[in-house]
Amino acid sequence: MRLTQPRKSAPGDDLVPLINVVFLLLIFFLLAGTLMPAPSAPVDYVRAGAEPTPSIPANAVYVDAEGITYFDGEQLTGEALRQRLAAAEPGAGKIPLVLDRSVTMERLKPVFDDLTAAGLAKVELMTVRGSAR
Repeated sequence: MRLTQPRKSAPGDDLVPLINVVFLLLIFFLLAGTLMPAPSAPVDYVRAGAEPTPSIPANAVYVDAEGITYFDGEQLTGEALRQRLAAAEPGAGKIPLVLDRSVTMERLKPVFDDLTAAGLAKVELMTVRGSAR
């Protein structure tokens, strides 16, 4: 009985399927990943400690250093902000709030008054992960 010798493979043949799988995974994660939306206001984010930072939702309210409020890319204050929030989030009860790190409480109080008047019971402060100063 004559047995044939197994064919010897080239040294790099076992590596090609691995490279194909890694490349396909790379393409999958590039296409399936979500990108953080661009901020709709010029805000210098508050830095947090070691807590992970979630991506900022599109329906966030931005407050810049001067206390100017932005929602959906528009500068809104007072009654206009209340109406837009009530129309955008009926009965949601909370909204993400992105603050500039240099905004003072004096400038922030009218914003909280507007959010309360719009029927929002909770505010979710959004921060950017960074080193403590």
